[in-house]
Amino acid sequence: MILKELFIRMLYVFQYLLFGFLLLLSSIALPNWLGNVTNFL
Repeated sequence: MILKELFIRMLYVFQYLLFGFLLLLSSIALPNWLGNVTNFL
């Protein structure tokens, strides 16, 4: 029972970490991508 709760908590933490990582990645990559697109156009 405790293992299940621990697993669920780990899943929540992993979800938040993944979301934060994607947010960071998009905030870094999006301006560069937009800059490349505007240069291409």
